Amino acid sequence: MKNESIHLSGLNGLRAIAAISVMVSHVFQTTFGNWGIPGINLPVFPGGVTLFFVISGFLITFLLLKEMSGHKTIQIKNFYIRRILRIWPIYYAFIAVSI
Repeated sequence: MKNESIHLSGLNGLRAIAAISVMVSHVFQTTFGNWGIPGINLPVFPGGVTLFFVISGFLITFLLLKEMSGHKTIQIKNFYIRRILRIWPIYYAFIAVSI
């Protein structure tokens, strides 16, 4: 398997819909913490989390099948290292900004 970047541009719109619907439904829920702000019931897409998990499952399966076709095996350790290197930097940046 070559070390080429995989980008499925067709999923960007779906990922955006899922992420935005989750954020909007969290911000405009019926009660917003203990701040006394009344909630607003907006007609947002209620399946945002489900859609996001389906897309994530598809992408992980796609990557594993691509590695299997290239190497005839799946190197789990390398797979998790690639996931960690992709997710942790933005996670720790978010934590640092939040603090």
